[in-house]
Amino acid sequence: MSRKTRRLSSPLVLALAAGAIAAPGASASGDLRSPDARDAARAATPVRSDLRSPDARDSAPAPERSSPTVDLRSPDARDSSVARSLREEVVHVVKPGGFDWGDAGIGAGGILAILGLGLGVGAAHRRRPVAGPGVPALRG
Repeated sequence: MSRKTRRLSSPLVLALAAGAIAAPGASASGDLRSPDARDAARAATPVRSDLRSPDARDSAPAPERSSPTVDLRSPDARDSSVARSLREEVVHVVKPGGFDWGDAGIGAGGILAILGLGLGVGAAHRRRPVAGPGVPALRG
């Protein structure tokens, strides 16, 4: 290491070491919320959640409800539990018979494109005779 590099890296290493030592002490309290958020959480009443299935809730005797229950199901699950009439759509699938000329045309066009590309590359890289000292020039 050069002297300049050592001079720049020493304070950097010292700062990283101090940060590594101080970081666990900063979160020692465990509650990283702002004071306002902590006060609001203390003031809020706890909400009782009933995590039983709907069938288990129906079969059990009704407890006295001191606080409202929270439905923790997804919106789709809540919607599917609501009885509603659904309109059924009938889909008729018609099997095409015979040869599909559209697919054949697409395949033929792809083959022609690849063939044209190959011929173009071959024509571009073809060796042409070069007129040298002992070779007469071609006249075309």
